[in-house]
Amino acid sequence: MAAPNFNKANQIIDAALDELKKRISIIEPRFNKQLLEWLRKYDTSSGNLSKSERNKERVFKFQKAADRFLLKSGYYKMVDDFLVNFDQLQDNQQKFQLDFNGVDLNKSFLNPFKRWAIAETTNNLTKQGLDIALLRPIQDEMFTSVNQGGSLKDMINSLEKVLVTSDERNGLMKRLVTQASRDALGQYNGKVNEAVRKTYKMDAILYVGSLVKDSRSQCKRWTGEGEFGVNGLIAFDNLQKEINWAFNNGQGMIPATTPETFTAFRGGYNCRHTAYPTRLENFR
Repeated sequence: MAAPNFNKANQIIDAALDELKKRISIIEPRFNKQLLEWLRKYDTSSGNLSKSERNKERVFKFQKAADRFLLKSGYYKMVDDFLVNFDQLQDNQQKFQLDFNGVDLNKSFLNPFKRWAIAETTNNLTKQGLDIALLRPIQDEMFTSVNQGGSLKDMINSLEKVLVTSDERNGLMKRLVTQASRDALGQYNGKVNEAVRKTYKMDAILYVGSLVKDSRSQCKRWTGEGEFGVNGLIAFDNLQKEINWAFNNGQGMIPATTPETFTAFRGGYNCRHTAYPTRLENFR
């Protein structure tokens, strides 16, 4: 067997996220500009929003207008292009599992996970997730301002604070895209890894990845030398104990983390580490 490349998946993910970051830095301002121009067309009286039927109807037309702004800004094209990364991750999984565990995965094994990842990503970035994270907060702000006859200027200023990315914080769109895309890529790999563990009855996890200044306590613990004298090697039977330790002593763990979901959720939200299934006998 060839030497496995433990870094390849993260290289694919990092490249995908870097490209997404570049594109969202162009798309978000385009979307915000169209939105703010649209907001300025509300009817006002002495600077305050009129409680007219026309204004109330405009609030309810927002989502249709927002869909147009997203399309014109290139948002949907960005999401479509991002989905191609799951093809690269699938190809890498095939090669990695063969090199690392001697497991020859075919497309029929892998394709359901790719379909799941694409559906999940599409839902988070263009459907329910987009509505909850971006569109609904904007519409709620408009609804409140129109019904209270608030200042148009105040409404626009309030929305700009949450929409525009600054040095201090990400705007609503960038925050959504950053978190949903990273989670989608990492959890795709994790779900495949868990399926490999179950299908091929593997009894250990190799937890790999680099540490940075603000790495979580559990990630520092799990990448270290454990009971087997191998960095990152954890027996599957010990995973529940390790997860309990993380909930009691660590940070940012996902509540639904169990031994069975560990390869997907790993060290918690936005975790950059990977948990590969393997066999203890390979390290003895």
